[in-house]
Amino acid sequence: SLDHLAALMKAADTAGVPFWLHLFTDGKDSPPGSVQSLLARVPSEKIASLSGRYYGMDRTTNWSLTQSTYAVLTGSVAPTPDTINEIISANKQKNPSEEFLPPCLLRSEGAITDGDAVFFFNFREDSMRQISESFLDPAFSHFPKKDFSHSAFCTMTSYKSEYTCPVAFPPESITNCLGEVLSAAQKTQLRVTESYKYAHVTYFFNGLREHPFPNEYRVLIPSLQTARVFEHPELRAKEIGDRVIEAITGHAFDFVLANFPNGDMIGHTGNYDASVAAVTILDREIARVIKAIEGTDTIVCITSDHGNVECVSDPLTGRPDTSHDPNPVPFILIAPELRGHTFSVSENLSVDTAGSLADVAPTILDIMRIPKPTEMNGSSLLKLLR
Repeated sequence: SLDHLAALMKAADTAGVPFWLHLFTDGKDSPPGSVQSLLARVPSEKIASLSGRYYGMDRTTNWSLTQSTYAVLTGSVAPTPDTINEIISANKQKNPSEEFLPPCLLRSEGAITDGDAVFFFNFREDSMRQISESFLDPAFSHFPKKDFSHSAFCTMTSYKSEYTCPVAFPPESITNCLGEVLSAAQKTQLRVTESYKYAHVTYFFNGLREHPFPNEYRVLIPSLQTARVFEHPELRAKEIGDRVIEAITGHAFDFVLANFPNGDMIGHTGNYDASVAAVTILDREIARVIKAIEGTDTIVCITSDHGNVECVSDPLTGRPDTSHDPNPVPFILIAPELRGHTFSVSENLSVDTAGSLADVAPTILDIMRIPKPTEMNGSSLLKLLR
């Protein structure tokens, strides 16, 4: 957050503490091409390095990307003679957005050295784990690292429970999330997705808990290692669908959570044709899952945590729209016994939604006839069935 950065720089100036900035450029959660206007709010003379988030914030265990960023942060490469504008312009000629800006050191005197204090101010955990691990994990072995035994480290939020460094904002204690309630009810669970969304079906879904609950099993399918994800709108959808169908037909689990990343990952590219292909592929995989429940007592729930792929260009400017949007998301229940039933909802769901994401877990518990814990303040949507 640039607002966070502005506050941190002000605090440093007030305290008389010199600082350097190592920034990861976005172009994914912010519109491609917006980096120059954003950097205009940052003192350029304080920027020591720039790295596209594709490199600096990899979360698919592609450690070569992390290593290239680490080398820049720690001054293991020569500084570039180019200016920031020249770097951004050159990247624009080669890549669809600043997300893919190759790591570059602007000022060697700003590189991180032993004895420095380092503050990781990114407030999102999953995309910061790999690069922070290269500094914070004493047993790190994915590539050679430098000695920072005399340095002090701090993170904005808890990136990983095993880290011992100070945390500016410790995580809230979340008890009786859906996964925990299902586990306490002796239900078996399967979590399946590909690398891109592994944290979403595990760490985030479990209330910021790293380790699985009892009777919780996980399938992680390696994501494609590509910078041009829009060229592969299929991602690993078929493999995820295969695992879900296998779980349904095998009657091995009471609850199966699957995340298909296609809509989100391709929506972030702003590529219309790739987005259409991604949605078509999702339709195909969901159809396979629905067919697999025939003759079983399985109920399928389809929903999302945010909108993205349904809007890939700004209707006012025509520029690619790559960020999440506030559009309402669907909540669909599919089962043979529900045929003919609909939800009693408003005709204008764009402004008058039937519920919120907080209602999803209570609805699932209602379906499974498990009492809702007091910690859940949502309510079951089954009351809207007619």
